[in-house]
Amino acid sequence: MRRFIRFFLTITALAVTGFVVSVLLPKNRERSRSRFFRASPRTIYEAILDIQGQRDWRTDLKDIEVRRKRKKWVETLKGNIEIEYQITHTEPDELIEMTFFSDVGFSGKKIIEIIEHDDGANVTFTENISFDRWYLAILACLVSIFDMEMDRYINDLENYVEEDEDGEEEEEETDDADQEDEADQEDEKDHQRGHKKRKKAR
Repeated sequence: MRRFIRFFLTITALAVTGFVVSVLLPKNRERSRSRFFRASPRTIYEAILDIQGQRDWRTDLKDIEVRRKRKKWVETLKGNIEIEYQITHTEPDELIEMTFFSDVGFSGKKIIEIIEHDDGANVTFTENISFDRWYLAILACLVSIFDMEMDRYINDLENYVEEDEDGEEEEEETDDADQEDEADQEDEKDHQRGHKKRKKAR
């Protein structure tokens, strides 16, 4: 009987603690990150909106299903958490706004601002998250799991767009070199033709 009472009191105490914490903790949380990318605003903008293409560079992604062209899709993360996204507003090469929702107990809004700077772009990622379940709010404060996911996404995007930009630069350099070789060959042919004409004139 005493064990039952202790068990009951323990469960009650945990429930009360959880309720108090849920009341005290903010239900909304905003987080923001800024990063300089050595890539053009167009490259960054297109990489983010190429929903199917995110399979190639995101390390946290298990599956992705596009439901309305590029406007709406569902991501399945490697932890089997599904998150539904929907684009709400875009400004080409400058701004992307979207909402997200997960049935595990959170939803919110994400804003990505892209500003051209020197030979790249400054990108600011802002997320406002609402927690429907108190234990997620506690987890977000104690473990910073949502911050870690944002950092992973930004790192993956940075690696992808900068590698893509380097590849384009190498292709341009190769094309320039090929054009120079072709010009040198034409000059050599012109020189030989001129030499033959002089011989005939003699």
